[in-house]
Amino acid sequence: MSLGLPPLLLPFLAMAALFAALFVTAMVAIVVWAYKRSGPYTVEEAARAEAQASSFLASVVPPLLPWSPQAVTDVVDRWQGIRPAWRTGKIDSEHGTIATFCQPEGPGLLAFAISRKGVNGFVRLCTSERELRLDFFGRRADVISRGQPLGMMQGSGSRKMMLLDPSGQAIGSYDRRSHSTRQRRYGEVVVHSRALGELKGIRIGGRSGYDSPGPILRNVARDLTPDGEDWLLAGIASEVLSDLVYSRLSD
Repeated sequence: MSLGLPPLLLPFLAMAALFAALFVTAMVAIVVWAYKRSGPYTVEEAARAEAQASSFLASVVPPLLPWSPQAVTDVVDRWQGIRPAWRTGKIDSEHGTIATFCQPEGPGLLAFAISRKGVNGFVRLCTSERELRLDFFGRRADVISRGQPLGMMQGSGSRKMMLLDPSGQAIGSYDRRSHSTRQRRYGEVVVHSRALGELKGIRIGGRSGYDSPGPILRNVARDLTPDGEDWLLAGIASEVLSDLVYSRLSD
């Protein structure tokens, strides 16, 4: 049965159908590529990322300054290290040390290693005596310290993070302030209705055009419990991750 189409129109319809099929095939290929590049780690990728982080931390943690309850008030808002080139669509990593405010060019007080693939990855933050870890999945990060789950950090907007216990119940917040190019403001960390301290962002040292180095925490509460100190360290770990993400977006 003839559709009554002009003979000259048939080649154009065939070409249009061919282009449509090629477009759909290309879009499917792009989606599959993007998932492989930014989706969850493969077993091999996860093992490699953990091994690289462990190797770095094993070399820099022993020389760190001894940690003490007072040390948290002396962490500087700069980190030292080398920021690797961004490899679009591949696993991104970063590692370095953080010194004291009193001696910003002196020995490290903290060391960290980050691995990120898309919206998944981890931050390992070490003092001379222990490690705190953030495993993040999109806007949520599971916090592990002293070998036990401390809780979760979950973004609830561009500036505020909710803090939850291991069961998922809200127990506090970190009111992140917007960090302009030159001036970064402090935001309050609150757990169980108690203000633990005020935290601001961190940047790589040695860059011009930044505000002067300062303590990353201020107004830290007296008599912090171990969990309270861990929540402040988790906040620092989240800011190190934020610096990595922000630096990639602004490159």
